[in-house]
Amino acid sequence: MFIKLILFLVYIVILFLLTRILETLTWIEVGNLSRRLLDPMTMSVMKLKALLDQRGIGYEGAIEKQELAELVESSGAIAEDTKTNKEEEISTVAVTNFTTGSLFDEHVEDAKDSIWLVYIIPDQSHVNYLADTSWNIIKQKMSAFGVNIGVFDCSLDPMYCARRDWYYTCLILGLPEEFQTKSKVTLFQYTGPFKVNNIHSWIKESISKKVHTVNSLNSYSNNWMQYITPRDPSEVRVVMFSKYPSIPLFYSSVSVKFPGRVKFGFVDSGSKSGKDILYNIQSIKPPTYLIITSEYILVYGQNFGEDLNFKSMETYLKTLYPCVNDIFILSLIICNCVTLLEISLAQGTFIKRLMKFIWCIVKINMCLLLIWIALLTLLQLPLMHNLTVLCLKLLRLCRLSTFGTLFYKDYCFYSRHFVFTEIFFGFYLVTVGYIQYKRKGPLEEEEDVEADEWNFSEFRTLEHLFSPTAGLFRSAGIPAIDPERVHMRDMPTLRQICSVPDEYITKLPKWQFIMDKTVENLVNIDNISQSEEACKCDCNSDPPGKTFSTQSCEKCRKLQNECNEPKSSPSVKKKHLHLDRLKNSDPTTTDQSDTDQEKDAMEDEHLHLENSQCVICLDDYTKGVWLCGLPCGHSFHQTCIHIWLKRDNHYCPVCRWTSYTPKPSYIHLHSE
Repeated sequence: MFIKLILFLVYIVILFLLTRILETLTWIEVGNLSRRLLDPMTMSVMKLKALLDQRGIGYEGAIEKQELAELVESSGAIAEDTKTNKEEEISTVAVTNFTTGSLFDEHVEDAKDSIWLVYIIPDQSHVNYLADTSWNIIKQKMSAFGVNIGVFDCSLDPMYCARRDWYYTCLILGLPEEFQTKSKVTLFQYTGPFKVNNIHSWIKESISKKVHTVNSLNSYSNNWMQYITPRDPSEVRVVMFSKYPSIPLFYSSVSVKFPGRVKFGFVDSGSKSGKDILYNIQSIKPPTYLIITSEYILVYGQNFGEDLNFKSMETYLKTLYPCVNDIFILSLIICNCVTLLEISLAQGTFIKRLMKFIWCIVKINMCLLLIWIALLTLLQLPLMHNLTVLCLKLLRLCRLSTFGTLFYKDYCFYSRHFVFTEIFFGFYLVTVGYIQYKRKGPLEEEEDVEADEWNFSEFRTLEHLFSPTAGLFRSAGIPAIDPERVHMRDMPTLRQICSVPDEYITKLPKWQFIMDKTVENLVNIDNISQSEEACKCDCNSDPPGKTFSTQSCEKCRKLQNECNEPKSSPSVKKKHLHLDRLKNSDPTTTDQSDTDQEKDAMEDEHLHLENSQCVICLDDYTKGVWLCGLPCGHSFHQTCIHIWLKRDNHYCPVCRWTSYTPKPSYIHLHSE
């Protein structure tokens, strides 16, 4: 997991450096990196109207281009990188269909930080409906300002509509009542003429009431520029200075999204109180959006990504004062992006990579949910309030620093070019996978590991998870061991076993299993017994008194002499040649005597138990196969025992003795 996280951070650093390279090329070509402003008169009428729609300013009475340009200037300057095309509009608007009154209360009445616009369709007996074209235009416009759209058909729940006095077609606007985190929701009902301009003006006027109007210099100095109460240091304040008396809809809509976190104010610079405020400040030229925190005071709209629309200002303020849900979503996105690196780091076939990727996603998301459950429980404690305030302060300091400003600018840039970011991330995954393949290489054991990847036979019992060594002598059949002599230091804990490095595996003794050719000349034991019977002299078994010829006795003596000659044993001779002896042996002395080889084999016999089968794969040993022994004296196939040990099973599969600890001298090797 840590390797994946480091690789993801490397990807972020590469994107950051790539943006700096692009800025350097722009600086070489243009000569500066400042945000250039545009004159509204140089823009077309269509672009001016698109800008006014994005900012939520009505232009019904404006006919000339000069009037449209003045409306745009009154709400804020236009930067060169500001998007003004119609592609920013939402093509499909999500509409919630309410079927019952309880569902309406759950979504609208309990909404503490959102705006709801619900179209009430009366019973079939009343036919006063809103035109579909007008309703579609309203949906399209309001959804761009974060307004949730819903439809309630009263024929599905007539009792609830009768209790609410909804007998005719109307529009319901739900807004939080006060500037608090958990405030009540107020429902505004519109029953006027169903024209788009009238409905838009009603919605704009209702939402604008949520913005505080600054009427005096004293109120501005005490309530907006100073932090007095203990809760204030975490609060962010936004003040808009404008000559236009009407508040843009995007600004008032953002104020509803941050109840209890961000406080919004408006100063009419054309009024007397507004002129007094500007006279005392002398550094602000309207229209200006001032961001006030306990650490900094800055102007919104001077950097890339700080556009004058609902989405840009909402994202900007979330970086200054995020809620718990925002942090959770960010952590979820980062964790799932990190899991994509499992495809590059995993080796093997496509099925194996896919299975590992799915398992990594499930594992990381489950761990993330458990961490968040514990974190939310801790946040409920009263003592955590001071820690939360401190964390928010550190977040603002990092966000408003030079590095934080550059990072946010890069985020806005790559958000606008999201396809390029996805393609570059895919290229990064391919590069990491290629480097991992070249670094690791195609191992000889990879196929065996892949074939045995999903073998869960070791989970038949959970005893080895809690005590891999304790109590296993009884299961191995070693009654001669005194339990009092086996001290606890000889039995490592599970934590010690899991933290053992794998370097010792390569230092375990390895040798080849060799079988003599005498196995091809095995003689049946029954034939041997018959030949021994034939070697007995017949003359000794005859009754006494019987005479024998000299010729028959000579045959008996010859037969007895032949039987008394030494014969080679029909049993199979096994020889274990140690790997170190094979490496250190001289090639010129390959004709080593059988006596020396037998002597080496006898030494290995004393070190490891004789066996002819691997208990892991249950295959018999064949001539020339490589074996590997453990300190306990048991031997296995080299490939099988390496796979076993590399899965953190640092103990013998037979006796459960640890694979890195020599057995005490009082435990006899052959007691099993």
